Amino acid sequence: MNKKFFTLMAAALVTGSVAAQNYDAGTDFEYRLGAGDYTKIVTGGSTNPAFNGANLVTGATFSKDVKKINSNYWYQLEVSGNTGFNTGAAFVLIQERNRETGKIYLRIVEKLGTSSAPLTASLWKIKYSEEDGVSGGKFTFVNKETGYELSYDQILAVTGNVEELGKGVADWNWYINNDNGDDAMDFSTLYSVYANKEGKKKVMYLKTATATDASEAINTALVTEGYNCQIDGNAAPATSLVAVTIADATASAPTDGLKIKPVVAAPFFMTKEDFNNRLDSDGKGNFKFTVEEENVVGADALEQEFVAVDGLVSTPETAFGSDDYKYFNLSFKAGANYLQISTERYEENKLPSVSPSVKVIAAAAPTGGNYLKARAMFRATYFPTEDRVFIEPLNAGIMTDEEYNKKTAFADCVAAKEFTQKGVVSALNAGGTQLTSANSVKNAGVDDYTEKSVSFTTVKLSDGSKVITVAPASKDGFAVTTSIEQSFSYLKRVAFDSDLKTIKVGDEYIVCNFNGKMQLDVPTDNQDYNNMPATMWTIEKKGNEQVIVKNREFGKTVFEGQLYVDTDGKYFAINKTEAGDLTDGLFAGAKLNNRVAYTIDPVTATNALTKADHGYYDAGDNLLVKKFTFELNDNLVDGHFLNLTNDKFFVPTKGEKSHYEFVEAADGAVTFGSQVAELPALSRKAYNVKVLDETLVDNDKTWIYQVIENGKPTYYKAMTEAEADAATPKLKKARFFFKSDEVMGENKTETYVLIKADNDNKSESQASLESTSKLAYDDLNNIPSEPSTTFAIKLADVQLYRDLTAEKTVKFFLKRGAANEYLYEGNGTETFGFLGLTSEGVHQAEGYNPSMASFKVSDNGGIMPEFLFAVDTATVKDGFYCPIHGYELTDPCGHAEEYKGYMTGRFLVNMKNSTKDYKFESYDRLGFIEGILRDGKLYILSEYDPLNEKTALTLDELKVAEEKGGVIDPVYFDTEDDMSLTPAVMGSPYTFSLRLIDREDEENFFIESERTAVGSFNGGWIKVQNGCPVIARHNTVGTSEDHDDHTGSIDEIMRDAQIFSLSEGDDVPTSNEAIDAESTVKVVAVNGGIQVLNAAGKTVTVTNVLGQTVASTVVSSDNATIATPAGVVVVAVEGEAAVKAIVK
Repeated sequence: MNKKFFTLMAAALVTGSVAAQNYDAGTDFEYRLGAGDYTKIVTGGSTNPAFNGANLVTGATFSKDVKKINSNYWYQLEVSGNTGFNTGAAFVLIQERNRETGKIYLRIVEKLGTSSAPLTASLWKIKYSEEDGVSGGKFTFVNKETGYELSYDQILAVTGNVEELGKGVADWNWYINNDNGDDAMDFSTLYSVYANKEGKKKVMYLKTATATDASEAINTALVTEGYNCQIDGNAAPATSLVAVTIADATASAPTDGLKIKPVVAAPFFMTKEDFNNRLDSDGKGNFKFTVEEENVVGADALEQEFVAVDGLVSTPETAFGSDDYKYFNLSFKAGANYLQISTERYEENKLPSVSPSVKVIAAAAPTGGNYLKARAMFRATYFPTEDRVFIEPLNAGIMTDEEYNKKTAFADCVAAKEFTQKGVVSALNAGGTQLTSANSVKNAGVDDYTEKSVSFTTVKLSDGSKVITVAPASKDGFAVTTSIEQSFSYLKRVAFDSDLKTIKVGDEYIVCNFNGKMQLDVPTDNQDYNNMPATMWTIEKKGNEQVIVKNREFGKTVFEGQLYVDTDGKYFAINKTEAGDLTDGLFAGAKLNNRVAYTIDPVTATNALTKADHGYYDAGDNLLVKKFTFELNDNLVDGHFLNLTNDKFFVPTKGEKSHYEFVEAADGAVTFGSQVAELPALSRKAYNVKVLDETLVDNDKTWIYQVIENGKPTYYKAMTEAEADAATPKLKKARFFFKSDEVMGENKTETYVLIKADNDNKSESQASLESTSKLAYDDLNNIPSEPSTTFAIKLADVQLYRDLTAEKTVKFFLKRGAANEYLYEGNGTETFGFLGLTSEGVHQAEGYNPSMASFKVSDNGGIMPEFLFAVDTATVKDGFYCPIHGYELTDPCGHAEEYKGYMTGRFLVNMKNSTKDYKFESYDRLGFIEGILRDGKLYILSEYDPLNEKTALTLDELKVAEEKGGVIDPVYFDTEDDMSLTPAVMGSPYTFSLRLIDREDEENFFIESERTAVGSFNGGWIKVQNGCPVIARHNTVGTSEDHDDHTGSIDEIMRDAQIFSLSEGDDVPTSNEAIDAESTVKVVAVNGGIQVLNAAGKTVTVTNVLGQTVASTVVSSDNATIATPAGVVVVAVEGEAAVKAIVK
């Protein structure tokens, strides 16, 4: 058929042109939710006034059959009658949106207006992937109501379920191609073959749903939030919803799926509501015609803002005496003016029969009789599949040539008094001439065209100009293409990859407070949101397009579903059911608000993307040696630290006075929050906080506790465990997370809130100074206007161990009154000697040397230097060695290999590992054992039983002959050789550290040989037991290190160790194999006694360290042996100075 249409442009087609556009009041988003006074689905036939039998009342033919699919048309998809609820009517497939959630479902409804479904929901644009129409292509379907494809997310879809539509499977097998030749397309199964994530081929197709709890719930919700669809006058059952079926793909198409076919939607007469709802898609309440052709005279009359109103003549079928005029009941109003067919022609200088083209104008409503008013009345027929409106004026009649020649006023013409007809002389003009051009709708009996209609068109006048006018519909060459301006656009879905984001409303961020409550906030000058995971949100991709939005810190889901983006790039959710309304900046619910514009930006801060402890302070390892301060972040004062008062409260005062130790609480490491993609899982540690003791070796166990008064938590106070146990109620140590909340100073140092955790490591309260001058309780449910107390947590400059000057020898001594007693190598063998101690007031013989060489082997990150100590050292420099010439400093023969030098000596060793019981009064002794230090490796000879001559390995046994340099044979350093020496593992029992006692004193220290950790109170230190240096050891079993209570007192154990001092020098450490008196008399310690040389005839008295005489005799020879108890003894030879010896 040849229609003259107002054609809706593609841009208008995108908006869903006919049904009502529905908006939520007070929002900035305009989009269709599918509820309201929309135009319902219509069908052809006797119930449709636009039809006269099988054809239209205008005489145009109509068929719903489709032989070839036109990709620009909107088709209905009829479903075969085997639906399980067939009532005899045709059924079509629609998309139905739940306006509360935005979710879209498929449903089968009756093809009748009583179905309650909007017409546009039943219209589909069908595209075929092969443009030339060859077979093998795929079909895609876009719904006019939603603008969304018939598509299912195959990742989320479950067979048998009523699934919401989502991005995924959208290409469907249907017909062999899109052109069926001369035959109408019949019902055919729709299905799609795809590969799942495991790569296995699957087939998806559609079936009617079964009545399950899930489908019934969806159907019930759609009664109030959807279209309330009806079938045969009753509410549509859940079985009218469409479910997906997923099965393994086979060679043939599924046979039990829905069968559908495309049909042309029936045209219908539009009411003013249909028209306005169709065109009022921009929410302004008006519309505007646009003439596509350029330079058309009269186009400005159409290109105005119009609304459709009731026709100027009510009930035209009555006023004009025929039901033929019933639907000419529309007028288009622009302000006070009406669109109308003018009584004036463009070429009034010519006869009407020569130039019948009347003007189209917008002017005041015509006055006079009804036939003049009829010039501003129209009938609009909508053709849904073509998406075109056919507009017919009720009266566009012109005067006859005779009336024109007589200069008859138009109001007196026949056309102003009745509908004129081509070829017929009006009874009102008996004897007059007939019309040669029929511009009136009353064209019955005219034989040169079949359609009885007149519509807008453009014509070219004799001067070549193109004008808007009206003409009979069957005349060729008069089609005019127009569009209607519309600013409405479909919802645009957005897909995010899993990532970390910030979310803003306007200039404010959506964040969570300390209690996890959502609120709007902006960072202050002393805040950096990059440090705060509570200001960030994980977006986890769900399926192909949906998302799960959670707070990064608290892990709460605030939205799950589909996000959308508007034309300004803002994102929004449709989430009416679970919307979190805002009150005073706080969200009433833990959900994103419905249809609020959000700015969603990626987080780029490296610390937020890479650090597991993001947002919290991690004190790290070696907590026993780390001491901390809390510096208050306050704009009014600086240099204020959290210090302990005399009455044991915590108050910020000037200066760094109190230091603290952190002890990781039992099960204190907690993973928390939301983790997606490559983000690390967040982890935070809870710490008990101990007030550092006055000395470095005391352990008073004074902790921070929260005081309970009247059943409520109040302030914080320092207490011992005994004091806390005695309180009513009994108190537990406060454990804290240190949560980043602010920054301080020009360097933007992170500062932290002390978040008190309960025993399950859940946040319980915050420590605050806001309501009192001392550290006290405050709840977590803070609002943006409430400040928090934050501290910069810094390492205090507290040194636990002292260092030594490189390349210096040391002499260790203890002070006894005004005298010093020195550690030295006592007599033994050439390869071994016990560690001894000189006696107070006992003069040492000539040749005595307490100097030891020191070698730093580690400093443990600058915290704890570890040393080797040695005597009788000798060094061999780097050189060359060959089996023939031996060792030389330079290569004597050209084929020698490089030889790495070494140092030999006897190294101080804790004898705890010896196979023989090298003890004194049950304490492990220390001795100097022959060894080699080479290239940072220590080789100890005969460590386990150095006095056993049968097993002892000596340095001399390792050396080559003197003529070859007398150096150690390189074979012993060749790791590939079976004879190679095994280096000792550095640490106890070979290394020693100097443990300081007081904070400001480096002179006095303990010599530490054993430890469970750096800075531990469990370990071993050198003590002097009855004059003999031994190891004082403290070990605990079944406790969590050093700060818990143990059986016995750590203070007693550690202080039982000996306090030493040292002096440094440049002398060479030598052996002290015998102690000489000033004369030639010598006293030598031997097994089970002492040997006195060169003292014949003299009295020798032996006393123990308590001054008790253990032996007294006059020796009769110059080589006398006196039996004594093992241990330290003082030997006084008549006429000589007393000397001290250690008896083995």
